[in-house]
Amino acid sequence: MIRPPWINTSAIIGLSVAGSALPILWYFPYLTDVAYNSPGYFGLMTLSAFAGGALLGLSYSSLGTHERLVFNEYITVVFGLLPLVVFYLTDTLQRRIWPVFSMTGQTEFSIIGWLVMLPVMWYATHMSLNSISSPKTVAAKSGESQPKALMS
Repeated sequence: MIRPPWINTSAIIGLSVAGSALPILWYFPYLTDVAYNSPGYFGLMTLSAFAGGALLGLSYSSLGTHERLVFNEYITVVFGLLPLVVFYLTDTLQRRIWPVFSMTGQTEFSIIGWLVMLPVMWYATHMSLNSISSPKTVAAKSGESQPKALMS
């Protein structure tokens, strides 16, 4: 994969963090309330989430095959931890994050979100670890009796 010259490791990390933060910002109660009550801010929320996805896509497209699998794991873990944060705030700290919803509703949301994300996180972790650690078998050249294993 040939990267544009301006995209180095620091740029990829910066784009990834910015792309992850843009959609997550709207989980803050004040911003959620503003977006819920104002069509203009709701549109801004939608555009910022789209921009976050574009930044993550730019980072993803600049990576090689193995790095992409690790990047997928990063994304699934970042978004998979949101339900845990909601659960912790709701049940452990007894804080109501979104005043419109009951504590029970917020707890159910976090549990369902976690149940949906857990298999996705497991799969992404399995794929990234498997791609990095498993040897690839190369066909034997003529005259060789055993195929060689290469680590990628």
